[in-house]
Amino acid sequence: MSLLVDTPSGVLQIERVGSYRTYVARLDGGPWTAWGELREVVAEALDCEAGDDAVTAVLWPASAAW
Repeated sequence: MSLLVDTPSGVLQIERVGSYRTYVARLDGGPWTAWGELREVVAEALDCEAGDDAVTAVLWPASAAW
């Protein structure tokens, strides 16, 4: 499953891969992150920490899609 999220940094693409809780992400068609937990891959793609508000801002509306 693929999800596109418009962020202030650009369009974030999130893909579910492998097992139930394994994801990858990339920003504006850039390189994919390493496989991992959703919050971690979003943080890596946005170049911030997993607890940052930017990650929560992406995941809050995105969670409704999944």
